[in-house]
Amino acid sequence: IMHVLISEFGITHGSLLDRILPLTLAKTCEDNPTILAQLAKDINVCPVSLPDDEASGLLIEKLNELFDAIKYPNDDLKIDDKQIPVLVSKIQREASTYSFGKQLDSETISLILKAL
Repeated sequence: IMHVLISEFGITHGSLLDRILPLTLAKTCEDNPTILAQLAKDINVCPVSLPDDEASGLLIEKLNELFDAIKYPNDDLKIDDKQIPVLVSKIQREASTYSFGKQLDSETISLILKAL
């Protein structure tokens, strides 16, 4: 997703990462909160006794706080609805190059783009 958006819009990597990472992690949590919960517990974001859904949510919250504290140049990303199908197609082509095609279905990509 980031490669395509950087090439299409010239937005900086860091600015784009702080927008996309929380969205993709939230999607991961919907499917399997245990993955992020374990990471949150391993890096001491929360106590190991915290339930997985709360631990994974807390990790995303802490990442958002970190990204909010970082100052980026004014990188305005404006994607209009007409651009989304074209971007989805480009992103899926790029994803298939790296064998991520099955993990990034068009609906998920569209939702992420609309949330940006």
